[in-house]
Amino acid sequence: MQNSIVYGFPAAIIILLLVFLQADDADAQVLNIEQYTIDADTSGVWSGSLSFGFNINNQRTRVVNLRNDANLTYFSERHQYLFLNRINLLGIGTQTSLNDGYFHLRGIFYRHRRINPEGFLQFQYNFDTGLQRRFLSGAT
Repeated sequence: MQNSIVYGFPAAIIILLLVFLQADDADAQVLNIEQYTIDADTSGVWSGSLSFGFNINNQRTRVVNLRNDANLTYFSERHQYLFLNRINLLGIGTQTSLNDGYFHLRGIFYRHRRINPEGFLQFQYNFDTGLQRRFLSGAT
């Protein structure tokens, strides 16, 4: 039995090295969600904020602004789920001059443990800077 542990240990190190060497760099920006993660001692609870804004100004030129922000967290008995969202539409005259936003879903599994896996999906766009649509996913 001692031999299997000795032989298994170098194999595990080699496998980990191969996994890390095969990893690609992500050339994308993922939201910094640390400000949205909180430690709750209850379960079955929703926490967060929702905001909607709509503004029309029609003096010399018609200006329409529509904005939505959502920062929601659900705490189950073992896990935590986050939904982050921002949409900003600004139209001046007959054309849209500002259009950007993102949707971010994240699951933090076994949130009370010291080491807890996470997975996320993200969709974002910013037509002002030329970022048409971008989908990101990942896990830690």
